[in-house]
Amino acid sequence: MKKRSHSSASRVASRLAQLSNDVPQVVAHRVSRMATSGPMPSARDRQEFTDMVVEKPRAFAHSYLNMWMAGLQVQQTFWNSLSRAMLQPPWLSIRTHADAFHRAGQGGWFVLDQGIGPIQRQASSNARRLNRHGSR
Repeated sequence: MKKRSHSSASRVASRLAQLSNDVPQVVAHRVSRMATSGPMPSARDRQEFTDMVVEKPRAFAHSYLNMWMAGLQVQQTFWNSLSRAMLQPPWLSIRTHADAFHRAGQGGWFVLDQGIGPIQRQASSNARRLNRHGSR
């Protein structure tokens, strides 16, 4: 069976939907865990609370780096398309310019997809792990 290719826009929508499902689960689990741990959390609770703080900057750093690299890739593709259009006869370059601008528009979705990816993967991973182990 041939694997269906998804556009970046549909991937962004899918990731945002998954994120909107996973984040409330993780927050509810962690808040209830904080409430039940009391003033003396167990070693497992302390580790969870530490991971909760450490994972966010890491995920956002990966997101930022991915978006920067994707933006660079989109810019290079756009400028390569425009420079090719400049070398073509005028009756052909109109089509090439239109293609370049269309790809640049799609590039915005690609950049968003690359930025949301690390955050969504971390949230999904947390939701699976916390649901698998239960509240304790």
